[in-house]
Amino acid sequence: MVGMQPYRVNEFLKLSLEALNLDYVDAYLMEFPFGFQYINECLMVPTGDDGKVILDTKTHLESLWNALEQEVRKGRAHSIGLANCNLEQLVRITNSAEIQPAIVHVSDFRFNAERKVMFVC
Repeated sequence: MVGMQPYRVNEFLKLSLEALNLDYVDAYLMEFPFGFQYINECLMVPTGDDGKVILDTKTHLESLWNALEQEVRKGRAHSIGLANCNLEQLVRITNSAEIQPAIVHVSDFRFNAERKVMFVC
């Protein structure tokens, strides 16, 4: 979740591919519609002095999606998708997308179900 800036997608996918000894992934997902502030590649969950997670308030979904599309064009991801988005976020991404999400993972647990997204998908 620290690679949620468009210019970091390539970097983090390459790190994953190297660690897995692969040339590509079948599916690459945007797990959440927000990210954590990037400190360094080893610090996956940055926290402030108060112990709270530091969110990246500058996450731009459409630009991030475009960076995922670039990975498909480069052949490093065969398909792309997203998870944990609400309906408004899903619409924003699909309206700007050249490559539509192949996967939409919808939250469906008791107190946080995205029923509107399930109906649309």
